[in-house]
Amino acid sequence: MDGRILVVDDEPDICAMIRDVLIDHFQHIETANSAAEALAKLDKEAFDLIFLDIMMPDMTGMDFLKKIRSQKKQTPVVFLSASDTEDNFAKALLYGASDFLTKPFENEQLIRLATKMAQVGQLQKK
Repeated sequence: MDGRILVVDDEPDICAMIRDVLIDHFQHIETANSAAEALAKLDKEAFDLIFLDIMMPDMTGMDFLKKIRSQKKQTPVVFLSASDTEDNFAKALLYGASDFLTKPFENEQLIRLATKMAQVGQLQKK
């Protein structure tokens, strides 16, 4: 698929693992280990999907999502979290997230979700 994906997680190993799983399925995958790095990448290029860690040291995933939505960026965002509380899921949807993936997750689950959400992101650009 020719989708463009941005993976944002403060743990480089998580970013690398997601990239390694998706690299055979998507043309372009970027990673960022902080919200600031991710925002800089979003200023330079458009993505079809963002995987976003909910807990990062420089800015929470919720605050990051609010910021990009205030900039009128409608890129689908899938939150990544080790905590699968109903409250987190509800807040994520309220702030405009497309879905929520609980760590650890299966590779096939990640690929299916990435494919579906990247297609949505591509359609939104048209």
